[in-house]
Amino acid sequence: MSLLEVAITLTVGALMTVAGFDWASSARTGGASVAAQASADAAREALASFARTNHRLPCPDLAGTGLEGDCADATVRVGWLPVVTLGMSDRNLATDLLKRPRYAVYRGTGADLVHPANALAVTTAQALSFSLAAAASAAYDNAQPIVARSSDDCAAASANVAFVVHVPVDPGRWTPSQAASCFVSSQPTASETAAELLAEVTRS
Repeated sequence: MSLLEVAITLTVGALMTVAGFDWASSARTGGASVAAQASADAAREALASFARTNHRLPCPDLAGTGLEGDCADATVRVGWLPVVTLGMSDRNLATDLLKRPRYAVYRGTGADLVHPANALAVTTAQALSFSLAAAASAAYDNAQPIVARSSDDCAAASANVAFVVHVPVDPGRWTPSQAASCFVSSQPTASETAAELLAEVTRS
């Protein structure tokens, strides 16, 4: 075999090895994305079930314990998903806080979904329904939870959601105090509008 043939063989082998690594990395990322989306969808179901049972949505976890925080301050909207409060499996309670599911909830004047209240409500279920109806008809507010197609679309968003959950696949630096209210739907994300959640809680 000539030196040229050896060189060609080595080059082809190297290219195939690189392609194999790229494929394996892509497969791992794809599998992680599918698992993360499944976790986000499970969180959406858990949140809707919590709302039906407790007639409110939970406060975000602000300490990384898995428990909902103290939401006396109505401007507290974003944190980690309170997986322990929701009774979700331990696999969602990642030791690394950067891998924890993130959660935002709508909290506005007359439409605080964590502490629903309305003078006309006789029951807590009615208070939640009134608050969801108010959130559904409220004007867009960029301080409230937003879901956009990409981070570039966050500034152009025009509608809010009742809640949104994001499960990070490639976690970066993040703390609740630094969190923005815009979540990107191209990443593993699940949400419900106030109108959708109202239909769910009144149907049950």
